Amino acid sequence: MNEETKNINTEQELFCRAYTRTGTTFGNATLSYSEAYGHDFEALESTEKKDRLKHYCAVSGSRLMRNDDIIKRIQDLLNELIDEKAVDSELAWLIVQKEDLSAKLGAIREYNRVNNRVTKNMKLAFDQLPEPIVDLTTLGIPH
Repeated sequence: MNEETKNINTEQELFCRAYTRTGTTFGNATLSYSEAYGHDFEALESTEKKDRLKHYCAVSGSRLMRNDDIIKRIQDLLNELIDEKAVDSELAWLIVQKEDLSAKLGAIREYNRVNNRVTKNMKLAFDQLPEPIVDLTTLGIPH
């Protein structure tokens, strides 16, 4: 086991990976616990048994989410997923999509801001300018 995972067991590592993997388990401690520990709700015929198993997975997943080693591992896995390339890809997707125009506009603004494509115009009145550090008249320079 490497330094990142030495304090967690195999099932806990599977839980962390399921919790951070895109799909139905992403961010869902109950489903992540169910997958990591091999509990299949759908395999059970009885609604009562399904409910009990779901409750067990919810409680157990919640318990894992209070474990500092688990939280650290989840953060490390998420940091591996979120890099400039991934963020640029998501931003590009938002820019080219046509369903949510407010998200599209926000993404275009963010792209322009990050790439310094737009500068804000600032107008200052002369009375709003700061006092000069050096009096130019003492240097023989008229103002």
